[in-house]
Amino acid sequence: MSGWGRTTTASNVISSTSLQAVSVPILSGDLCARQPGGSFPHPDQLCAGLSGDDSGPCPGDSGAPLMVKMSDGLTLMLVGVVSYGPKECGLTPVIYSSILHNID
Repeated sequence: MSGWGRTTTASNVISSTSLQAVSVPILSGDLCARQPGGSFPHPDQLCAGLSGDDSGPCPGDSGAPLMVKMSDGLTLMLVGVVSYGPKECGLTPVIYSSILHNID
């Protein structure tokens, strides 16, 4: 995923001045719900990132893309858009709106 959100848990930091990118695991609904503070995503949502991992999406990343690398190793496919997450970086997994579910 990539985004312009905070790069720290400090509340006085508004957002990054440069685009950030990080790899986050996409979780099954059950695994997402079992994470501390996690929840079960709706059928039109994806869950990614782990509780306690502050390298994932942070406040300010809403609308940021979640992409997966295709088998050619070069092409990225958009699979989600940050919908909501914790008020502090890394507290819980982040919920994404599923692109594939919402496209005919």
